[in-house]
Amino acid sequence: MNQDLSIVSLILHASWVVQAVVAL
Repeated sequence: MNQDLSIVSLILHASWVVQAVVAL
């Protein structure tokens, strides 16, 4: 229902993925 929350969740998940890739 709240699209803003979905966008924030997506950005947070993307940042986690980036951190994981950088850590490798």
